[in-house]
Amino acid sequence: MADPWGFMETPPRIKRKYWIRILYRTARKMNFYPLTVVRMAGPTAAWILSRRRTDITSRFEGIVPDERIVADYLHLVNAQKPSGETGFCAIQKNFGWPINPMLKRIDQIDPTIPMTFIYGSESWIDFEAGEVTKEKRSGCFVQVKIIDNASHHLYADFPDIFNQHVNEACFTYDKRINAQSKVTELAAEE
Repeated sequence: MADPWGFMETPPRIKRKYWIRILYRTARKMNFYPLTVVRMAGPTAAWILSRRRTDITSRFEGIVPDERIVADYLHLVNAQKPSGETGFCAIQKNFGWPINPMLKRIDQIDPTIPMTFIYGSESWIDFEAGEVTKEKRSGCFVQVKIIDNASHHLYADFPDIFNQHVNEACFTYDKRINAQSKVTELAAEE
């Protein structure tokens, strides 16, 4: 899982000012999502994104030489109906905390399924969830990898390190599956 959202409960210390809660609820009732502005801006949205979201477009400098291409892509994928935003808003509360946190049910997942969490050390996602998962699934294969200086967009910040962790996780999974298959075959032969 790459910088996975939805594991942690809303911290008790999160308190929002009354006017912010009203604004948030009103926006949700009006189906106003964070990227509504991108859709409303039409074709000029790519230009706005290239000027205002350099934190995203600059991450791809080594891969895509013209940052306008990234801005165009961001505009085109977000100019469509907001199905992803609608889905996200349906499963979150309090400005981005899950309604039904995964940590409440992580121990219900098949214990033979290995899990690898990959986090960015500078991400807004709390990597404590990976460590709590290790505790709740003791005896199960759970790894937590943290990429130093990476943000939530860790795949773009450090693609080589990210890909290395993904490949290691896949190799570990394949190795475990092959070992389980051999044990099953040996048991069937006896």
